[in-house]
Amino acid sequence: MTVAPDADGIRVRHVERADLLAVHRIERAAFPTPWPFEAFERFVEAPGFLVAVEAPEDAVAPSADGGAGERATENAPGDGDAVDAADAIDGADAMGSTGAINGAEADSWDAADAGQKEEGKEAPSNVIDDGGVVGYVVAEVTPNHGRAFGHVKDLAVHPDHRRRGIASTLLERAIVTVAGHGAASVKLEVREDNDPARTLYREFGFSPMRRREGYYEDGEDALVLAREL
Repeated sequence: MTVAPDADGIRVRHVERADLLAVHRIERAAFPTPWPFEAFERFVEAPGFLVAVEAPEDAVAPSADGGAGERATENAPGDGDAVDAADAIDGADAMGSTGAINGAEADSWDAADAGQKEEGKEAPSNVIDDGGVVGYVVAEVTPNHGRAFGHVKDLAVHPDHRRRGIASTLLERAIVTVAGHGAASVKLEVREDNDPARTLYREFGFSPMRRREGYYEDGEDALVLAREL
């Protein structure tokens, strides 16, 4: 599948299993307490698990039926520097005490309590080619009494590729994707002191909803941010 390049030679597409090693390597480079490899395996079918890859020069636009490569909007808020400069979007523990999910912040509205990331197997280290993956976002859609919501669980950009607007592109595309799958709103969590990430989220229309005390492993609180779609 070929997709149209996004800004700065980057294209965004749905993750493939072959991408997971590269995704996990970026996760480990971005976060002090990364998700285990199998956590990403569980989200492969999630509609908002997207990767940013270096676009080949011969990348072409998808067909007009709304293919995965179509750019989300013409005017993406922000240029991505805020969050790319802030070590990706700092983590949340998404699956609560049953699983562990870090990243652009996670759980599912009120459904999961923030827990500690479980210790899990690491990705195999014998693969050399990362396939050009330079960033990723994990987002899913959860039914909620007839009003589905999206949840951005994890978002990171490789340290060598920050300050290129990649985080903004991924977040923008994730929002459009969950909306297209029926979400009426979308949420995420962020550390209160992560000003660059909070600035980016504000530009995307996210507003504080509540505080979750002791959400992170180091005991720091999380702010739950949300926006309507």
